[in-house]
Amino acid sequence: MVAEVAVLDASIQTLIDVVQPFIKKASLILGGAFGIYVILLFARVHYERKKVSLLKDIRYDLDQLNMSKGITYSRQRHGIFKRMWRAITRWRVRTFSKLPSKKK
Repeated sequence: MVAEVAVLDASIQTLIDVVQPFIKKASLILGGAFGIYVILLFARVHYERKKVSLLKDIRYDLDQLNMSKGITYSRQRHGIFKRMWRAITRWRVRTFSKLPSKKK
């Protein structure tokens, strides 16, 4: 019984010795692909953060320009009553501008 286990262990050990170089190469290739994926992910995050920062700067510049011209800008918060009033006045202007004019 012990002799059979020793023969089995020896055959398994030879199989492991044969397969081990292939496993190392596969882990190196797969590890390299995973490493490249992680590096590309970090690069993507970095460039997306730069893009968001640039867009924030552009929005700030546009807000400053709109404030100097007296136009509404993105940081200007409109309450519910102001939005409702604006909708009513726009509706009224559209409705009454379509009416035919009265000529004498």
